[in-house]
Amino acid sequence: MRHKRIWPLMTLFLIGLSLLFVGFCKRNDPGSSDYRELIDKTWFLEKIHSHRGETIQVDRTYSLLINADRSAELIVDCNHCWGTVLFGQGGSIRFSDGLGCTEVGCGPDSRDSDFYLAIDKVFHFKINKGELYLHFDNLNSYLKFRQLEI
Repeated sequence: MRHKRIWPLMTLFLIGLSLLFVGFCKRNDPGSSDYRELIDKTWFLEKIHSHRGETIQVDRTYSLLINADRSAELIVDCNHCWGTVLFGQGGSIRFSDGLGCTEVGCGPDSRDSDFYLAIDKVFHFKINKGELYLHFDNLNSYLKFRQLEI
């Protein structure tokens, strides 16, 4: 008799917990993973945030342009890079292994080596309110870009 009263309560509890979990996931996952929103727009790097909690503020000498044919053009401080972007489902993104770059020495204050290390590991993107997040290493590490307003 006791078990018959517990099952309806347990069922209600599990349904409520499921709804709470779904609502929590949606609130923490704003933005879009539609790669078409990246195309033919210039994005400027604002900061690099690593999983160690380190945040590196960057000036606007780093930019990304992904063309309709999925070719990518990057300005990395005083260097230029080019390559191909591969998109998958759910915000999956990867820059081709053959990302080519000029090799001009940009000076001791350059963050180009930090950028190269991060961009090589990018695996996921999210766009939210004119900001592009390219995640690398894990979802806590990202390159944050802002779209150029014209």
